[in-house]
Amino acid sequence: MLHELTMKNLRHFDMGRLEACFNAEVKAANADCIDRPGVNKRRTVAIVFEFTPSQDQSGSCELVNVVGKVKGTRPAYGTLEHSCDVRQGGLLFNGVDPMAPDQKTLEDALAAEDGDDDDDDD
Repeated sequence: MLHELTMKNLRHFDMGRLEACFNAEVKAANADCIDRPGVNKRRTVAIVFEFTPSQDQSGSCELVNVVGKVKGTRPAYGTLEHSCDVRQGGLLFNGVDPMAPDQKTLEDALAAEDGDDDDDDD
């Protein structure tokens, strides 16, 4: 069946694939808002169409090739900012208190009592 390319008829574009992609991106944006309500940044869902004209032998526009794309954006996942001590061998951070790289943990104190100076990186 032929459909004019209008907002009303988008559900028929590419046998409903565009609508399915749009619905999936809306669900993903909603899930991200529920999962990370403290991230006060916008989530977006957009339908973008790309139009490429095709000329006939006289140079007139004979056809227009159209591709529909659904694009969703969500804020990047990240960590808290950590203050790191600068050392010759690299940067040191505190895994318990991100803003206190010099503060020793109970685990550090117990390891020092046992004479265990291993840096396991675990």
